[in-house]
Amino acid sequence: MIGAVIYMMPSDTKRQTELIHSASDALVWGLTYCEREPATCDQAKATWQQVMIKAKFGAALASDLAGKWSESRGARPANGEVAPDNGAMARLIDTSQSDPQHGTADFSLPATRG
Repeated sequence: MIGAVIYMMPSDTKRQTELIHSASDALVWGLTYCEREPATCDQAKATWQQVMIKAKFGAALASDLAGKWSESRGARPANGEVAPDNGAMARLIDTSQSDPQHGTADFSLPATRG
């Protein structure tokens, strides 16, 4: 992959200079986007916060399930079910930051059509 990128780089000086200017312009445009579009940038920040809250919840859920699975490998009830443990998930929900737009953390799944 890296070899393909290197192969595609221009070899003549004029095209190298054009590439440098284009890359510099694109970098400046990207770095100053929030100055030009503050409302869009604020919405993106709020969305990113929600993604991070949900990612932390998902990680806590996976951790709890993996912990319960490893604990229960040798001591399964007769019906094969394992009682859920809400330890890390409950701590995460209690200490999570509120959704700035709605006032609470939203851990709900989207509604399904039925």
